Amino acid sequence: MAQSLTVNRTMHTLYLNNNNAGDEFGIEMGKTMLVNTTLRFLHLADNEIQATGAMALAKALANNNSLTWLDLSRNNMGNEGASEMASYSQKSSI
Repeated sequence: MAQSLTVNRTMHTLYLNNNNAGDEFGIEMGKTMLVNTTLRFLHLADNEIQATGAMALAKALANNNSLTWLDLSRNNMGNEGASEMASYSQKSSI
């Protein structure tokens, strides 16, 4: 899924809630968001994304100007992941 999103030119909204996919999913989505310039709304709630996955997403989003909405509610990123996300979200369009 994440790999196909790297070449996406049409999808603007993606709901991937409630998958309990974990940190690997967060890391893969971070890699995807480094190159995806089409998604505007990304919903990743309830995916058990923890600090490592959140930090990978945050770093990618600092360089992504297309995403305007990100839902990471009900994940377990802890203080470290939340701080990283807050820091990078100030540099992005979110």
